[in-house]
Amino acid sequence: MYFSDRPTFIPPSVEGPLDFKWLGAREHIGPTETMTPLLDMLAGTTTCGQMAMCAGILLWGSWRFKGHVPVEHNFELAEAAFAWQTDYRFVDIDRGPKGKAPDQPPALSATMKLNSYMRASMNPKYWESYFQPVRETFHSSHIVRHVLPKAAKKEFETWLTELAARVKRLAAKPDEDFKREDEFESLEGYRVFVTRHRGAPIPPEILDPSVEVNESNRDELNAHFLAGLKASENRYLLRPKELSPLGVETIPYGS
Repeated sequence: MYFSDRPTFIPPSVEGPLDFKWLGAREHIGPTETMTPLLDMLAGTTTCGQMAMCAGILLWGSWRFKGHVPVEHNFELAEAAFAWQTDYRFVDIDRGPKGKAPDQPPALSATMKLNSYMRASMNPKYWESYFQPVRETFHSSHIVRHVLPKAAKKEFETWLTELAARVKRLAAKPDEDFKREDEFESLEGYRVFVTRHRGAPIPPEILDPSVEVNESNRDELNAHFLAGLKASENRYLLRPKELSPLGVETIPYGS
């Protein structure tokens, strides 16, 4: 699995005692009706851009709680988020632990809440949508920033700021107004429109500040990532025999 080891961009300082105050699953998310500098920083990308950022944030949170609660399924979900960008049908977001996050204990509550935001961003409705799951990325980042040890908070904030800038350089949301499907002469015209806002798949290397990801190597990196996937090692990935009935003809990963 791609994220089976701690990524180099996540410092060892994320580990340690859980010494933060936790008031409940929804008590440490961001404002729900206010535009903030952080929300503005994260917005303005394609759907694939949001998916990549949310997956990276999930990894930070999952490594924070590794050893305290089960988090392996979140590593798989983050990996699946990058496969989703090529074809949402590759992924079944309901195959792992889910449910409403309890308010306590803190580690379980935070982990389940982060998982729920990642799965929400991977809802198939976003595949052909003008809109992106920005709030899911935003709320996830608030949770992670709250639960991290003081030594890791600054590193996370620096990483997230740089990541948002890299993603916007590679996958900025097109500057065009919203249009309804019935405003197009054909369904194909509408799909071309929303495909621009979904954007091209982004490889997981985008999360690593030491790796240059640009237009010239994005497709190659993504193909290499997909070729290394195995459905048997990720509960969220559908196997080839399951994809065939869905009309998926080209399956870039192994069973």
